[in-house]
Parts: sequence; C-alpha cells; structure tokens
Amino acid sequence: MILEYADTLQIILKIGTFLSIISSIIDIILYYIFKQNRNFSFSNIIILAAINILYSISTLLPADMKLKQPENTTMCQFQSFTVNSFHCAQYLQVSIMSYCLYIKLIAKNHLENNSRIYRTFFFLLLISFPLVFSIYILLTKSYGSSIVFCWINIYTLYRKTHIKNVVLNYYITIWFLLVMNLFFVVKIRIMIYRNKIKNEIFQHLLKYPIILIIFSIPGTFNALYRLYQNNKDVDFMIFLQVISECCFGMVLNIYFILSPFVKQSIVNWIKNKNKDDIGPIRDDTSFIIDDKK
Repeated sequence: MILEYADTLQIILKIGTFLSIISSIIDIILYYIFKQNRNFSFSNIIILAAINILYSISTLLPADMKLKQPENTTMCQFQSFTVNSFHCAQYLQVSIMSYCLYIKLIAKNHLENNSRIYRTFFFLLLISFPLVFSIYILLTKSYGSSIVFCWINIYTLYRKTHIKNVVLNYYITIWFLLVMNLFFVVKIRIMIYRNKIKNEIFQHLLKYPIILIIFSIPGTFNALYRLYQNNKDVDFMIFLQVISECCFGMVLNIYFILSPFVKQSIVNWIKNKNKDDIGPIRDDTSFIIDDKK
C-alpha cells in the first residue's frame, strides 16, 4: 500500500520541490543579468520557470493528507485546482516553445517582428486553457487524494467510475500536447538537416519537449495501470512518478543553466566584470546555412 511509503514520498517531494524553486529563481536571475539573453525564445524559458515555481509552491500547500477523506476540506480542493492548473500550464508552455521554434524556422524574424501579438495570444492561452480544464475537473467532483498531495483523486477510482473518465480525459489531453510537441520536433529536425542549419540555441531548445515526454511516462503509466487494475500499485513506479513530478522543473532549469550560451555569458561577464556591457553571444535569429560560411 502507498501509505507505507507516505513519509518517504513526502521527503522526496519537499527536497525535489525546493530544488526546483531554487533552480527556477537562478534561471530568472540569469535572464535579467545577461541582457543579450532577453529575446523571444529565452523569454519562453523564463515563463516556464515562473510556472514551475507556482506549480512547486502549490504542491506544498498544507492540505491534510492524513485525513481519511481530505477531499472534503477546502484546502485540498484549492490545492487540487492550483496543482492541476499549473501542471497543465507547464505542458502548454513547452508546446508553445516548440511551436515558436517551428515558426522561427519557416518565417525567420516573423516572431520577433510580431512579438507583442504573439505574447498577448500565448498569455491568454496560458491562463484560459488550464483554468477551463481545471474548472471542468472541479465540476466533476474528482479532486482529492493523489499520492502525496491533493490533485485528481486517483485513489478512489475503484469506487467512483466517473473519475476514470476524468483521468482518461486528462491524460489524453496531456499526451495530445506531447504528440504535438513531438511533431514539431521532428519537423524542425528535418528542416535543420535539409537546410544544413547550425544553431546552438535551436539544438538546445529542441530538448525541452523530449525531456517533458520522458518525465511524463511514470505518471501516465501509474495512473493508467491503477485505472485498469482496480486499486493496485507498482511501488517503484509511484516513486518514479513523485520524483518526475517534483523534479521535472529542476531538470529543465539546470539544463538551461548548463547550456553553452549561458555558460559563455558567465565567462564573458567574469572577463568584463569591470565594464558596463557584456560581450554579445549569438542570438537565435542567426542562421548558418552552409558549413563553409
């Protein structure tokens, strides 16, 4: 039973969540320190980091999971709603990043020239879609206990048939976004290969959807397995799910911090710490089409 590991899972959640918040804050600081990184592509990474902070905080809200039916408390319902909203927003933001890369390749400076329109549209989408989806789940009364914090109440699946449909709808939606991400990644890689484009920023940003897909597998497997096996768990998959849920943001943030262009910015800053301006790095608007160029 999952209750045997509740304390251990809580420790894993708190450690992973704390590291995710710290790494997200570091990302935001680096973004504002290095002016040359303040372009459309990098701003999407910072938005993802901000969403991760909100998601991480929501998982730590004081919902009393020791109660027999925590879903009856207002705090559990509030935590479930916020966790679901920011979790969906993470997936949606990575999809937006993939779409922007795709548009960037086929239209080059189109995003930069129309950045205000795109930012407004994406902002409205990031608010409306997770909010509507979370309200839908709230109206189905499907929020409650979910491993170590309140979310979709997967631990009453065998008692509430309608929650099965909610879980299926949720993961169908999530994997629709993941498949869309994968589609853009494949299309972008084909275009890069055919046009012999060399761009470090493109190569870096293409990894974000892949990381998201990898970290989505444990939670999807565990939910669907429990769905069809009627209240049965696979212990190691539960641990993997908790680790993936709380550490996903941290992995993406560290990946950004260790990227070649951020490391180069830090090196330039150290070399020019007594100067007002830091030496520029190549922006994502640059393309090297031919190896000889």
